Amino acid sequence: MPKWAFLIFPAFGLLFLGGALAIYRSASARVDAVAKWPTTEGTVIATDLERSESTSKDSNGRRTTTVSYEPIVFFRYAAGGKSFRSKSLWLNEAETFSNGAEGDVFLMDYRVGTKLRVRYDPVNPSDAAVILNGPSVGIWIMAAMGLICLGAGYLVWRVFGRDAKPLAPEPLRSE
Repeated sequence: MPKWAFLIFPAFGLLFLGGALAIYRSASARVDAVAKWPTTEGTVIATDLERSESTSKDSNGRRTTTVSYEPIVFFRYAAGGKSFRSKSLWLNEAETFSNGAEGDVFLMDYRVGTKLRVRYDPVNPSDAAVILNGPSVGIWIMAAMGLICLGAGYLVWRVFGRDAKPLAPEPLRSE
């Protein structure tokens, strides 16, 4: 096995880790910036529990359907002398639940008429959020994949590294 082949796993590992770090920093910076936005009072005007299905095939060709529930909270607020309506409860990724009962429990805190503290962008007041959640779980999965690739690269190097061919071809020997 050529020596460069040992770089494939670590290269992917570093790409995954670098991507996770970049997304994490971006999401964290957005949370920090939005935390400084002005706030106003909002009022819940409607709620809904949106059901989503996704179907995938496993390695044996069997279909698996996953159901998730996303709570939707519609609210109105006023900013800069204008009235706005939004359903952007979360700043980053919306929270989902694996069953409807969990979603219903979440929505109990957001009954119609409930008052909310709404953060809005002073430059674009239609951009608003109530819950300033940080980076999503996907970032941690991406980082874990990076660490797994780095570990796999190390194991491949330990097992096959001694027999690796050099990067440059060996010079021809005359007999």
